Amino acid sequence: MSLRRWVPTLKEKLGADKLETKNTKREVLTNKHGTSLFLSCCRACQLQLARKMVKGRQGERIRLYVRGTILGYKRSKSNQYPNTSLIQIEGVNTKEEVGWYAGKRMAYIYKAKVKKNGSHYRCIWGKVTRPHGNSGVVRAKFKSNLPPRSMGARIQVRSRSVEFTTSL
Repeated sequence: MSLRRWVPTLKEKLGADKLETKNTKREVLTNKHGTSLFLSCCRACQLQLARKMVKGRQGERIRLYVRGTILGYKRSKSNQYPNTSLIQIEGVNTKEEVGWYAGKRMAYIYKAKVKKNGSHYRCIWGKVTRPHGNSGVVRAKFKSNLPPRSMGARIQVRSRSVEFTTSL
């Protein structure tokens, strides 16, 4: 199948100058900077390839969460309450700053040995309930209690409930 019928529109989008034919299934499109793009057998495959090459990754990755650290469970001298966890959110140092995070969702993401739903990564969701003390620590409740090995681990505090993707 010849790709020449839709190449002019691709040329305009990518700023390409010339078209060279390598063989019947694949053609090479070269832009003004000398970068060549390989055109595959069908339009759908090629548009997907072109989008990846044009879009690329410009600048820094945008992070949609604030990092936090799990300090431990809420506790007294002799009792501990594993249904409530203490979290230190990065950049939060006072009780007043915690107010903005009240009700926000957080995710503890960990790696498991056995694959589930096509991924080794799993997630326990929780919610910031209230401040704990005067130093910016928050109390949080999770869907299931955090495991003891999570102490000291990273946590993601979301500004709103953004779906978790396994591409970490």
